[in-house]
Amino acid sequence: MPGLMRAALAAAGLLLLSGSAAVQTLYVDPAGGQDAPGHGSAALPLKTIAYAVTRYAGKPVTLELRLQPGSYDTTSGEVFPIALPARATLRAVVPGTVEIRKSAMQFTTVFSAVDAERLQLEGVLVGSPDRGLQCTNNPGTGLVLDLIGVRMANSRDLAVNLQAARADVTLTGCELRGGDSGVILSAQQGSVANLSLERCVVANVWHGVNANASGAGSTIFSLIRGCLFDAPGVNGVLSQTSLGAQSASWIEGCVFHRCGTATIPPSGQALHDVWDSQSAAPLHSVVNSTFFQNGRDMPEYSAATYLLQHNLVQDPGLVGVGGSLSGDPLFVDAPRGNFRLTLGSPGRDRGANTHVTQAVDFDGAPRIDPPQLGGAGVVDIGAYEYYPCHVSACPVPVKPGVVVRYRLVGPPGALALLGLGSGIDPHAPFGDRLRLLGLSPPIWLGVVGLDHSLTWSFGVPSAPSLVGLTCHWQAGFVHASGVTFSYNVLAQTVVRA
Repeated sequence: MPGLMRAALAAAGLLLLSGSAAVQTLYVDPAGGQDAPGHGSAALPLKTIAYAVTRYAGKPVTLELRLQPGSYDTTSGEVFPIALPARATLRAVVPGTVEIRKSAMQFTTVFSAVDAERLQLEGVLVGSPDRGLQCTNNPGTGLVLDLIGVRMANSRDLAVNLQAARADVTLTGCELRGGDSGVILSAQQGSVANLSLERCVVANVWHGVNANASGAGSTIFSLIRGCLFDAPGVNGVLSQTSLGAQSASWIEGCVFHRCGTATIPPSGQALHDVWDSQSAAPLHSVVNSTFFQNGRDMPEYSAATYLLQHNLVQDPGLVGVGGSLSGDPLFVDAPRGNFRLTLGSPGRDRGANTHVTQAVDFDGAPRIDPPQLGGAGVVDIGAYEYYPCHVSACPVPVKPGVVVRYRLVGPPGALALLGLGSGIDPHAPFGDRLRLLGLSPPIWLGVVGLDHSLTWSFGVPSAPSLVGLTCHWQAGFVHASGVTFSYNVLAQTVVRA
């Protein structure tokens, strides 16, 4: 990892905010709520996000909005743009059931924030013909922005503009689709920004990530791990520096597929750098990542600015650099966005373990297939670790009352069973812990599809007694050759809501 990138990671705590503000929690329900004094509790929720944030605008509290399922749009009373206060958390009570959307091109954002300090969005869908979330921070301000399990489908999904300011911007498990750019981060006048993307999908945009640093002292550090860049029109990641600025990135375990599909002929690139005579070229460390069907992979590559380690590439000049390989990655179904590896993929067991900084792959399975579970103990190239038979889940850990989505990978046509192992013996399949959830083991889920997978959703009971329980899930597959258990045992701990 280059020294500049190490400095970025060491500076992860550069935005410690002084003091701890009180938290004001409000519930919002677009169907059954009412925007009136005295409302805002779970029993008497408000109706609109716009009313809730206006009510607490400028107050020295952290506003936490717990959003009930439904559509938050003009028909429910929302007024856009919704201006967020300095400190706010917007959380879907049930992840994936909240949709916040403008219905017409108004050249305004869904959410806007000026000089915010700490913002978090979790488990919501933000849709708009124009912009999703735009943050602008002016001189001397500091922003901590977290997006967790957020889906966006806008002209510009996330735009952060810094003027002599600092920011930590983190996206975890997000989907950014459609329009101009997934993430636009502009750091000017000596601004410093840390940008982190973990296990995100960025698809069918113009630029996947556009990091633009301008002015002496302006610096952007990007940490991009386990992400899927699928068919960005021009660039997967665009890094721009001007007037003495700096930019550096650590890119690990990612997939760059069909970058440049909007150009005629296809001439876009997975990684693209632009810099002027006053600035050094952006620095990149690229490890264990797959590049396939792009216009170009890295047209500005040079040994001085790129550190490549064990990638699967297509540019002939990159083959062999840092152990990089060439070839068709043999994805399960790339046209439909399934970038899991098949048995014959040249990316299997060909990565570099010494460069692994992720605990899990895109599915939430261990990033390195453990030898004790039947694997080779060598990381795969790309965003997914290949498991012939395995089970994964989202989210991990879990909370009472949430819906968990499980995914089983096994032989097509096999009958799949999912059960809990005993807490004493976590590797014992189909133990008696299911009875704690009111179920009787085993659970027969159905038949594994031709894509080798089967999914199942399970609502965790809203029982406080479950908090602290660790569930050891294991899958079994009944097929023509017998019974095969999953190579991994998935441990999930129930935490407080």
